Amino acid sequence: MRRLAHFGLGIAVDMIPIATCDEKDAPDLYENDDPNYTPGPCAVPAYSDLSRARMTELVQELSQAGILS
Repeated sequence: MRRLAHFGLGIAVDMIPIATCDEKDAPDLYENDDPNYTPGPCAVPAYSDLSRARMTELVQELSQAGILS
């Protein structure tokens, strides 16, 4: 855990806003039926209150466990 915590925190920073956003704000990666279509980068939804709370809890838990030091 200590060896990979920084990597996991980076993934969480990317994924928590997407996982907690409102469904209407989430990017639709399947909106184009063309088999040769490659989606470009998607805009990450803005942080919601739930997203901020989860990020805060995650960082506090990792810090209190001494994993981020």
